Amino acid sequence: MSSRAPTSDAFILAAKQCEIGILEELTETCDVVTAISELVHELQRERALSNIHLVSHGERLVPQRRQQIERCQHQEERLRHLLSRRYLNRPPDHTTMPLLNTIALVLQGMDGLPALRREISDLAMGPEDATFAFRRLIAGLLSVVFHAADVASEPIITRTLVALFNFMQGKEYAGQERAWGSIGFATGQFNREWGERIDQLQELQNRSFEDFLRFAGDALETQWRRHEADACNTDLNRLRALIERLCQGDSIDSEISEVWYEVATRRIDGLRAIETALTTALQQTCREQLTRARHDLRFQQSRLSDLVHHQTPLTLLFDTRALPFTDHFQRRDIASPEQARSVYELMLGQAEQIKQMEEALEDARRALRERKQIEKAKGLLMSQMGLSEEQAYARMREKAMQNNQRLAELAVTLINAAEAARERAGNLKR
Repeated sequence: MSSRAPTSDAFILAAKQCEIGILEELTETCDVVTAISELVHELQRERALSNIHLVSHGERLVPQRRQQIERCQHQEERLRHLLSRRYLNRPPDHTTMPLLNTIALVLQGMDGLPALRREISDLAMGPEDATFAFRRLIAGLLSVVFHAADVASEPIITRTLVALFNFMQGKEYAGQERAWGSIGFATGQFNREWGERIDQLQELQNRSFEDFLRFAGDALETQWRRHEADACNTDLNRLRALIERLCQGDSIDSEISEVWYEVATRRIDGLRAIETALTTALQQTCREQLTRARHDLRFQQSRLSDLVHHQTPLTLLFDTRALPFTDHFQRRDIASPEQARSVYELMLGQAEQIKQMEEALEDARRALRERKQIEKAKGLLMSQMGLSEEQAYARMREKAMQNNQRLAELAVTLINAAEAARERAGNLKR
């Protein structure tokens, strides 16, 4: 019969090798996320240029739009390559099924880009429809980032992914504000509905950036504060105030659309610098964690080859530090000079590391669960009441303030009410 020690050795090393495999996959996932952030940034700029192209009847910013399309195509090709390498060259597991479905839908959306661009070039659609199409595609790309954060199991990487997702979401709302502002200034006037939409987009930005700051480190928070103090934000706020006045019925020279585009783009480029710092930190963290795990594996292999086992299997049963075993037994005094060199201590150290990782993950996963609930509740209001995303969020925020509730708590209430209503309707049909 084989001894117990080699079996313990094998599983200790297998656990560390599993961690390395997870980190290798996370490193590739972070490469995908970085490519998504780059493509989204280029699509946001193309969206704004396309709006000005449409509203000006094809007279303004034509060369810039053509160059921007080329940049988008380059980033799209790179992303497709990384998606294929990351997800199609290995057997999928159940945790990646929602992510793979989302990627399939996103790729379908990207397949439609050439036709969308032709219609915009031919002035065959309005700027509102073009904005909606770009917004849908970008929302799909952001969903890929969300799923990547949701299935990540390394605390530091998960927190950075959550920070990045919220930052990208806030930057997308800034991009939508630029797009709608471009339409309004290019037509020379704003109506009240457009003004309200821009106000709501500013509120959505604020919420997303607040969530980003919850998970960002000190260096990124400092960079954010510097960005907020930049002169481009002062210029943007002046133009926002102008929009408020124009919503009263005044008109303005349409050439100011290029001023708005330039100011809003300077601000978004500043956001992009922070986003780049985030993706750089993400990739660096992945590399550092992978290097650490590989070093730990080599250390364990070396240590195990020299160890002499001093404990019997009963040691495990009487030590309350050992999980998942309970602490119903009184712990014996098992300390000894040799114990620090034992396989058993390696097992305890690895178990404690896993426990700490799970505790550190909980805060980030709670934030993701709350985001899911808010998005689901927002979708219910949109479908039930025919509201836009911005209107649904404004309605939820107002109701939460009235009830003195957190937004996530209100979202759960709305979801439960909708499920109860569906259940009652089902019972009536029986």
